[in-house]
Amino acid sequence: MSKKTVRIGIGAFLLIIGSLFYLMNMYTPICGDDYLYSFYLTPVAAKSFFEGASIGFEQKISSFTDVIFSQYNHYFYVNGRTIPHILEQSFAGLWGENCFNLINVFAFLLLNMLVIWISGKRNLTKFGYWVVAVFFIWFLLPCPVDLFLLMSGALNYTWSAVLCLAFLLVYNKVRQMERVNWGVAFLLFLLGVISGWTHESLVIGISGALFIIYCVQYNKRKPKSPEIALVAGFWLGTLLLCLSPAARGRASFDHPSIWETFLLIIGELRAFYVLLFLLIYTFFREKRNNNNHTLRKFFYDNQLYFYVILIELVFSLVIGFRNVRQLFGIELFSVVILIKLISDQTSFNAVWCRSVSIVAASAIVLHMAFVIPCAKRSHAQFQDIVTTYLHSEDGVVSFKYEEFPCWVDSYVWRFGGYAGWEAFCISVYYMGDKKPMKALLVD
Repeated sequence: MSKKTVRIGIGAFLLIIGSLFYLMNMYTPICGDDYLYSFYLTPVAAKSFFEGASIGFEQKISSFTDVIFSQYNHYFYVNGRTIPHILEQSFAGLWGENCFNLINVFAFLLLNMLVIWISGKRNLTKFGYWVVAVFFIWFLLPCPVDLFLLMSGALNYTWSAVLCLAFLLVYNKVRQMERVNWGVAFLLFLLGVISGWTHESLVIGISGALFIIYCVQYNKRKPKSPEIALVAGFWLGTLLLCLSPAARGRASFDHPSIWETFLLIIGELRAFYVLLFLLIYTFFREKRNNNNHTLRKFFYDNQLYFYVILIELVFSLVIGFRNVRQLFGIELFSVVILIKLISDQTSFNAVWCRSVSIVAASAIVLHMAFVIPCAKRSHAQFQDIVTTYLHSEDGVVSFKYEEFPCWVDSYVWRFGGYAGWEAFCISVYYMGDKKPMKALLVD
């Protein structure tokens, strides 16, 4: 197959996936956190929020200056994920849902591209790797509607992952650099800070893995100034995230015991188990061929990513299981290692590999196409709920919890998952404290 044909195939595949993803995004409404992030947060509003009231939510975001000052209060009262939350308040308050839906398509495709790029730049020109990356990311990562489609979720997870994977790509490049001028060093430092100040499900593992690597290799290899600038920035960003008073407050919430957390985690992992299966299969195949060096070398070359998974797993055990989204880092880096392992095993040039790629690509497209009408139905119901609330005299709204087939259930947002919280956010956004919304579930 010629290079031109392969590139046309990749372009067509990405165009179809991007278009379907945009339609899913379009039918995933602004809701919950997105409503509250459109407000300028004051200390009064933050304190009343945690007391279950809506006092102080009067001023909407009207400028980027509002975003910056609001995020200052967020850092101390709500959360330390400043970089994704600056973007969240900018989209929710200034740029709008339509702008987010369009740019989020490119963020999702960029996430897939970076995962492939980490496995080897040459793989970007191979159709099979694009299919494998999208297949694993779409079907194996937890709670995809929260990670990829909801505004608050996508900015916290997908966009943070893009920044962190971009950081790792740059890190792999600067390790070979001896020296750069001060301007480039500052940009590397700034990239490190921005990437590290994103989400704890990613940066705790990356920062810890880098620390272990440097400890293990201290007498073997001395990092040069470009690498020091980049990694120091990332560590600073991670510290700023973790030392946020709000983040420390959230970490102190009640949570399950370590044993309960462990059982919950092993019940939710998917990509990790696929990776484990493929590693075991590779081990026994090499043992049968009397070749143990290849897998050992693979572990050594990718030790950074294995450390990330290990540290994120320990971190989750320490803070307790809160929700399945906290496994995002473990699952994402399991996919990264999976694709690197597949890259070592096959070149996708065989006929059977191309056939499997076409079948997998068709499965992705069909699945996304099936999600769209379900998302559209849920979106229409949500619009009806909001309209009914706005025209009601007492704020009471009855709703039916939408049910969907199990294979699309986690890809569709619907009202009622956290009905009390969702009703609170809607009433604050539209009416303040004048008419609290009461959502009543009906059979």
